[in-house]
Amino acid sequence: MASRLEVINDGLVRLGVPPLASLSDQSAQALAADSIYTTISDAALSEHPWSFAYREKRLPKLSLESEELRASDFEYVYQLPVDYLRVLGLRSYYFYQLAGDQMYSNDNEAQVVYVARVPESAWPSYFAKLISFQFAAAVAITLTEQTSRAELMFTLADQQRRMARSIDSLQTPPHVFNLMRIYTQRTNNPLAQG
Repeated sequence: MASRLEVINDGLVRLGVPPLASLSDQSAQALAADSIYTTISDAALSEHPWSFAYREKRLPKLSLESEELRASDFEYVYQLPVDYLRVLGLRSYYFYQLAGDQMYSNDNEAQVVYVARVPESAWPSYFAKLISFQFAAAVAITLTEQTSRAELMFTLADQQRRMARSIDSLQTPPHVFNLMRIYTQRTNNPLAQG
């Protein structure tokens, strides 16, 4: 169970850069951490249905006027959870469309399956290690001015990503993969045909 500062400092130490005492420092490391870290962690959380970030939630229906609707082909509109990063699907397998922070579907009681933004304290060690490598790779040139060190960190991050996904996939509920298969199947799109 790591903290944000511990994950960042792990990445800095991998680069041979002194760790931060606090994220409120005005050093180059703290500024880089502040501007890059959240983007890296959100992107990594979004790229895979991580078991520790998996959530299911019944969505509240919204009552919108017709001019407020962002999509008109569905019967219902729902508010997405504030902590969602990526929607994996609906538990009912209904089709849906996302529009900003809203979901449109014909499902009368939508229960969304999604990847949530979870705090570092909920991350397993294999994911915290992945983020520390990705953070180190992202700030390596800025902090060390060495492209070889950046390339090494990118390689190590890629290896850790594969290992973390492998470990985590053994813990992911099978219906999540079923959802992903259903929603990634090719459909006949008449607009794409020539």
